[in-house]
Amino acid sequence: MDIFTHALLPFLAGSLMKLNKRDLAALVIGGIIPDLDIFIMWINYLHPSDILLTHRGITHTLVFGLLLSLIVLSILSSSTAKSAVRRIFSSFDIDFSGRNLIFIYVGVLSHLLLDYITAWGVPLFYPFDASRLSADLFSPIEIVLSIASLVIIAVLLRNGRSRSAKMRLTVIFLIIIVAVGLIRIDGKEMSESFLGDANARSYPDSDLFKWSILEENESRFD
Repeated sequence: MDIFTHALLPFLAGSLMKLNKRDLAALVIGGIIPDLDIFIMWINYLHPSDILLTHRGITHTLVFGLLLSLIVLSILSSSTAKSAVRRIFSSFDIDFSGRNLIFIYVGVLSHLLLDYITAWGVPLFYPFDASRLSADLFSPIEIVLSIASLVIIAVLLRNGRSRSAKMRLTVIFLIIIVAVGLIRIDGKEMSESFLGDANARSYPDSDLFKWSILEENESRFD
């Protein structure tokens, strides 16, 4: 999923649960920090290794996701980081506490869940198992959801402070997610109906109504 969806869902969920600003900030931060791996991917290009220093790699795991939560919380709770962030978000406040660590990690888990239902998946149990787990239902970047997320974020920034507004936007966003999900489920079932006994799997295309089929034939893939 895109970073906008990863941030929006925790924000809407936390707002409806009436979390205070500190807990809500921690939840949203957790929802986006696994994608900080874009800043370490270059290491693998300069010095390839068996460590998953790739996108949706080491930061998209249960173990290292917790470690990342701890590192980010310790950085953001420092006075220097708070002062820097408050230049953009004046009300930003977070402290180094077990409660905030829990909320950040819950945000990380929401990120892993969203990426799990997309193609590519996530290596949840690394370093114990490097296998990627995926429901292969949504495209890695689902264009409809990306656009919906951007529009809803824009509305929230403009006039979405009230609880009733957040409730309406949450309902709208959930309807869109369910609608896209139903289209994807129907498409997946239809694409798999063509496979028969073939040693093949279907994967979602960036186009909402298209699927790709990968078939293994002896020593090659078609």
